[in-house]
Amino acid sequence: MASRRQNKAEEREILSSWKEISQYLGIAVRTAQRWESDLGLPVHRPEKFDKTYVIAFKDEIDAWLQQKTRTKSRKRLPRGVILLAAFTAGAALTMATLLLVLTGSPPQEISSFKVEKTHLVAYGKRGNRLWRKDLGPALDSAEYMST
Repeated sequence: MASRRQNKAEEREILSSWKEISQYLGIAVRTAQRWESDLGLPVHRPEKFDKTYVIAFKDEIDAWLQQKTRTKSRKRLPRGVILLAAFTAGAALTMATLLLVLTGSPPQEISSFKVEKTHLVAYGKRGNRLWRKDLGPALDSAEYMST
């Protein structure tokens, strides 16, 4: 039994530095160190060496990654919450569009215009003033009257 355990331990692949660990994970050395302190990346520090010497086993890192992946997928929002958020966003967008359409002035066709001293004034079909433009020097209003 002891020889089986020993053979199994010998088969484990060891990463013997932060550089090897980070390369195995495909991340920067500093990121691997941060993952150890913040997320519990399984890294070992042998007692006989100083704190900077680290080792890690590939199978432990693989298991840790799988566990983190499962934990992450469990933290997804429920489908109902996502649908509610999408419905709320759609309703807000619809209300904003309606508010803009109802309070904005739709473009109107000019039915007549009038020159008042230095201003050209445009009127709609209902006789309402649409806009007024200052033209600068005084104009002869009789020359620009519409019929």
